[in-house]
Amino acid sequence: MIKKKVLIFTDAFSGGGAEEVMKQFATELRQDFEVLHICKWLGPKQMILQENMINLNKRSSKECLPSLYKIVKVFKPDFIFSSTGHNNMIVLLLKLFLINKSKVIIRESSVASAMKNYSFKSKALDFLLMRPLYKTADAIIAQSKDIATDLKEVYKLPKEKIVIINNPIGKDLMKFTGPDNGTIKLLTIGRFSPEKGYDRLLKILQKLPNYYTLQIMGDGLLLKQTKQKGKELGVADRLTFLGFLDEVEKLKVMHAADLYIQASYVEGFPNSLLQSVAMGLPVVAFDVPGGTREIIKEINGCLVKDGEIDLMVQFIKEINLKEYDSILMQKDALERFGISKIMKDLRQVFNKLSNGK
Repeated sequence: MIKKKVLIFTDAFSGGGAEEVMKQFATELRQDFEVLHICKWLGPKQMILQENMINLNKRSSKECLPSLYKIVKVFKPDFIFSSTGHNNMIVLLLKLFLINKSKVIIRESSVASAMKNYSFKSKALDFLLMRPLYKTADAIIAQSKDIATDLKEVYKLPKEKIVIINNPIGKDLMKFTGPDNGTIKLLTIGRFSPEKGYDRLLKILQKLPNYYTLQIMGDGLLLKQTKQKGKELGVADRLTFLGFLDEVEKLKVMHAADLYIQASYVEGFPNSLLQSVAMGLPVVAFDVPGGTREIIKEINGCLVKDGEIDLMVQFIKEINLKEYDSILMQKDALERFGISKIMKDLRQVFNKLSNGK
């Protein structure tokens, strides 16, 4: 039987959470479809492209539009699958000009109405394009309940098109071993951008005893500013900036940490936090819009009222790391977010559109 074709369009083949998730989806979908994975650029990881991967090597998503149009005309996909707002806009614009109408599935990775408070680009996209274009999608995947609610209630998108599919976790994660005596190693992972809350994370570290250290993994525009803020607050000697690490090195760092901290103002469905609990690494996070509250339960960490910095400090100081059962945490995470379960939900979306429903 001839396989149907899926064209996947994302920012990169490697990098942040969205890139890694879409790469997982591409790999799994190849069991059922002929998949062509196209990205704006290669990403920070050194990798050899396979024949079903195309790097457009462009600076922005809009620069990809002419090349995408030509590729779609030749490849003739049955489905186009994209992730994140700017890429979703591009494929939905593309859909308007296609004679053979491919089914377009978009994946929204943030609470858009909250994200626009931290990005001028998000405000412009929201005002000019998001509302009218998203209505033309054949299916909209929301990473979390908050994202789905935002799309329905704020953007007034058809609820019958929206389906909640959480991010998956892989099968091969190292086990968390628990805290050592002495220094308590805090860890957070994410790009250096305003919504990630590094400003208040450093204030939290300042209020903690000196035997607490913080490792930050990631890169971005606010890295230099964050380092300077650490010096101003007098915590530079307890801060380690790790930059971007490949997946193996990333997991080693997570394996050695004692507690994962998330101080974001808004989230999508935080992959690194999900990986942490899947490894048995406890989490303390602010309760903010996005998927964080869908991941954290009593068995794997705790949520703190958004913005309550002193309360967050108290939670971190009082949390008993030894009371967390890493085996139970891992089992729970795999049951709720294992790749097999998530792919079953995703395949249902493709099957529904294939059957014309």
